[in-house]
Amino acid sequence: SCVKKEEDKIITVNKFVENKQPIKPHPINCFDLPNILEKVRKEDGLNRVDEINPLIDRKNLEIVVSIIENCGMPSSTYIDKKHIATIFLVLQHGDNYHRKKYFHLIEQAVKSGDLQKSDYALMKDRILVSDGKPQIYGTQLTSIYQDSNKFEVYEIENPQYVDQRRAEMGLNPINDYLKMWDTSLDVKQVKK
Repeated sequence: SCVKKEEDKIITVNKFVENKQPIKPHPINCFDLPNILEKVRKEDGLNRVDEINPLIDRKNLEIVVSIIENCGMPSSTYIDKKHIATIFLVLQHGDNYHRKKYFHLIEQAVKSGDLQKSDYALMKDRILVSDGKPQIYGTQLTSIYQDSNKFEVYEIENPQYVDQRRAEMGLNPINDYLKMWDTSLDVKQVKK
């Protein structure tokens, strides 16, 4: 698995951990969310330094699901936006079942300004790719060969318009993004 940074967001390339078992929420102290989420944020970041441990991602997902189910989706009126971003990252690094289940909360957080439009784009693409469908924003890549450093972008719906869609989400042009992986998309961009 290769990990890259785009606009201060950690994204995992070529590794979708799919544990399709729904998580049964456990009791959680809703008044201690900043401390709980700070620990989760640190663990998630450390888990992306070397080899990704799916057990850590699953443990963090169990905590986030417990928060959402017991406390609701937190907002920046009572916790820091970096902790809301932690919830996004944990869902993004989790399985597709839980991404899809809570995606509406990510959409609401973007609308309220607690998350960025780029967060929406990253998760939407991850969901689509995990479902075997073309992505919209071109944020998801795969290794051409297992364990190689050669990457290609997963299929994109109407790729000639991807830069326009990316701009709407606050993302840089696709080929600027793909330079990080020494690849490109050879599709002429047009505007609608």
